[in-house]
Amino acid sequence: ILKKNITLGNDINIGHNAIIDKNTTISSGVKIGGGVEIGKNCELSVGCKFKPNVKITNSVFVGVGSIVTKDFGKSSRIFGVPAKIIRNIKLWVCP
Repeated sequence: ILKKNITLGNDINIGHNAIIDKNTTISSGVKIGGGVEIGKNCELSVGCKFKPNVKITNSVFVGVGSIVTKDFGKSSRIFGVPAKIIRNIKLWVCP
């Protein structure tokens, strides 16, 4: 299921029953296994891969070539093989 405002690059694979929420960017060469859930406002960099049935929540950035093998929480920057949190992003909102 692809929701509103999804940007797709070239040569991507999305498995069965994947859910990708709105305002997400998927760069070229990304591979998404079946049953994966991706939250709102995420960015999936070039060549990253998702093992089946993992979930990332809102506002997660996945670095170039990372392999996501487990779930990650809101506002994280994840990188590596396997991916791990490099830092959490603190968003500032006007009152």
